[in-house]
Amino acid sequence: MWQWLQALEDIGLLIYSCFKAFLPLPSLEVLLIPLCTLHPERFILYAIEGAIGTCIGGAIGYYLAKKVGQRILVQFATEEEMEHTRKALEKYGVFAIFVGAITPIPDFLLAYFAGLLQMRLVPFLLADGSARLIRSLLVGYFVRSMSKIVDFDRYGMVFSLFIVAYLVYQYLHTKIKNRSK
Repeated sequence: MWQWLQALEDIGLLIYSCFKAFLPLPSLEVLLIPLCTLHPERFILYAIEGAIGTCIGGAIGYYLAKKVGQRILVQFATEEEMEHTRKALEKYGVFAIFVGAITPIPDFLLAYFAGLLQMRLVPFLLADGSARLIRSLLVGYFVRSMSKIVDFDRYGMVFSLFIVAYLVYQYLHTKIKNRSK
């Protein structure tokens, strides 16, 4: 599947970022980094595509939560996670969305909580999309800068696989840790 999404490049990144915004998938960087490795000069375009996909997927998750309610959240989060996230969103609003989206915590839950708590859609999408844009720009810039130091034609695949393996490990580690609570 990864090869198929990578082969689609722009459309693959848009599709993945859309699904990533409302499903428990590994971080967007698992696709962003290999693409930026192949085409470092396009990192800004990739960051924009990731932000657009995140907004589309975020709107889907938002409306799912509005229609289905908390039943959808119990599939993805523990009671403790749900209570912690609910308190943060009620206290900090879109700032909590922004911080949650820019950090490596499971950000797909943000769309569900925003819909469940009936946060206004446009501020939610702006906070979530702008955080994704900033995060993707930073990652893309780092990869582009590293391409001047590291011969990515020779070592790019190894570098990408290392980063992807690390991100998948972090994702699985978080899932296992959350289930054991």
